[in-house]
Amino acid sequence: FMLHYVKWIMGTKPFLILELDSHSADAGIDTRVEAFLDIIEGYRSKIGQLKEERYDNGLRLINNGKEPLHIFDEIRKKRINLFHNNQVKVLLSNMGRLSAEFLAATVRTTGINAEAMPLPDRQTLQLARSHMSGKECLPSQLVLGSALKYFMSDKYRKDELYLLFVPTTTGPCRTGQYFVFYENLFRDLRIENVIVMTLDADNSYNELGEDFTKKIWWGLTVADYMKDIETSLRACAVDPTAAIAKYDELWQELIEVSEKDISKIVPTLTRIAEEIAKIPLKQKMQDSPKVLIVGEIYVRRDDFAVDELIKILSKRGIIGKVSGITEWIYYCDHTRKHELKKLLSVQPWYKKPFSKELKELILWKIEQIWKHHVDKKVKNALSTTELIPKTPHNMDNIMANAYDQFVTPDLHSEISISTGVAATALMDDYSGVINISPFACLIGRVIEGIITPWAREHKYPLMSVEIDGEILPPNIVNKLEIFMLNVLRFRSTLETGDLVELEDEEDMSLDRRIIKA
Repeated sequence: FMLHYVKWIMGTKPFLILELDSHSADAGIDTRVEAFLDIIEGYRSKIGQLKEERYDNGLRLINNGKEPLHIFDEIRKKRINLFHNNQVKVLLSNMGRLSAEFLAATVRTTGINAEAMPLPDRQTLQLARSHMSGKECLPSQLVLGSALKYFMSDKYRKDELYLLFVPTTTGPCRTGQYFVFYENLFRDLRIENVIVMTLDADNSYNELGEDFTKKIWWGLTVADYMKDIETSLRACAVDPTAAIAKYDELWQELIEVSEKDISKIVPTLTRIAEEIAKIPLKQKMQDSPKVLIVGEIYVRRDDFAVDELIKILSKRGIIGKVSGITEWIYYCDHTRKHELKKLLSVQPWYKKPFSKELKELILWKIEQIWKHHVDKKVKNALSTTELIPKTPHNMDNIMANAYDQFVTPDLHSEISISTGVAATALMDDYSGVINISPFACLIGRVIEGIITPWAREHKYPLMSVEIDGEILPPNIVNKLEIFMLNVLRFRSTLETGDLVELEDEEDMSLDRRIIKA
């Protein structure tokens, strides 16, 4: 954690970490220090030249809260308006087809031209990796590859300005540094009309104002519940292919309505839910085993990364419920409250009633009431489908489980929320949990290391999967078969009350694994 923290603080600047003991430094340490000093000297001699040579298009996104959101061209000394301007377009990374498409539609209702980039594919990955070192995680590759692919397509126009939206976070993940890499790469490629637009998790991505945030919340909430319905249909429908085709027709209708008049979302959802309820099912959602997919926020929502996993589960009649983006926003809200309470607690008692922190806590509570109100309206409108799995929703309970069982309240990342929601789900109606993450991801491996011993102790089915953008290898598919067997057996224990010993893939011979599967 310290190493990643130092990397985040230093950015591209050189740094050296040494572990010293009571013995005198040996030749190896001396050599490393001398090499580090050489790097420093080289850095000092080159950094000025690099800054002078690096191309800069002069475009800056201005969001200071004092004036309307706009772009300023420092070269031409020109102000460019974002709203109702067809020459400016916001590009949204495809963090799940439904979320990206509906989010783009709701952004367009604010007067900002927005477009969801297409679902990534193998070409997207190859394009990104041609500009990378190979050490970057899958989400960073998918975002960059999607952007570069768009700029090489027929949609790209040199007379338009593009804002590439990149969410950032702090903590033990390098997400906070990737947008810097994108900016420098676009400068090196001399792309004249692209700006990287960032929003931060520390304030729940609220930087663009109240009206914008409200509409985005509607979009995220609708997309999350519609994603639940889609995954349930894939597992429960008599003819999944025909069911998803019908679902996609209704989805496009919802996009068109929401883009024209966002106030008609709820009535449209009610009508669409009635149509979806007519799709023939081979099994009810309530009677189906359910697996909660948690882990790193991007890959668990990105269809390119998680779809193969859901497809395998669906063929066994298991619903792969993907943790929603709204869950992550609720968690960001929870951490905001935690930090505000800490700041308030150190205030003298006579200052607390008039403090800035108390005012922000009151506004936070009002915001939460409104968010849960929208959540409830959307869920009620879609309830007639009977395809929305029950999910842990009380963030206070979820995080209480996380803090009691696993982590400190001061660890702010997917590690906290994923462990907490996984434990809460397993203690409720879920028959298993899959922890998904990019290959060699620190977040995913810490989650695995924390929750695996707990799951084994309580005999809960749990599996961790690392995704690198390629098809799942045979050894992972084999483990997944054993995991699904355990999920089905665990589900039977919930229904009958009988205790059944779960299989451990490490203790099973290959022949026995095949027979069991």
